Amino acid sequence: PYLTSYYTENIIVTPHLGEMARLTGESVDQIKENLAATALEYAGRYGLTCVLKDAATVTAGRDGNLYINSSGNMAKAGSGDVLTGIIAGLIAIGMDEEEAACLGVYLHGRAGDAAASKSGAHSLLASELADAVGSVMAMV
Repeated sequence: PYLTSYYTENIIVTPHLGEMARLTGESVDQIKENLAATALEYAGRYGLTCVLKDAATVTAGRDGNLYINSSGNMAKAGSGDVLTGIIAGLIAIGMDEEEAACLGVYLHGRAGDAAASKSGAHSLLASELADAVGSVMAMV
């Protein structure tokens, strides 16, 4: 929570449930009860974009926009780093934060699905997820 003093404009946070519990002081069970409300409240309170990662990833914008993505096979070590890289890449080509976060989550999920279809969801590595991003972007 002390990191919130460093928040400025143009911030995107991408916590999983455990990280969000530490950020908010709520339990993981409380957060799971209402992912959307938690993400919206956090985004609104700090004026940022919040990508709350779970089986269905919720992206909340600072202005109250809410997006839910249910694609993906991404709960593997390193997959959050791949998501952050995708979002950063989209920002680098000119997208605003909220748009980049939403599209990044979608591309990440689709890449997870594509990679898992080749190697299996249980053996999917973050590197395979990253390798699938280009082919998924070509389809979008």
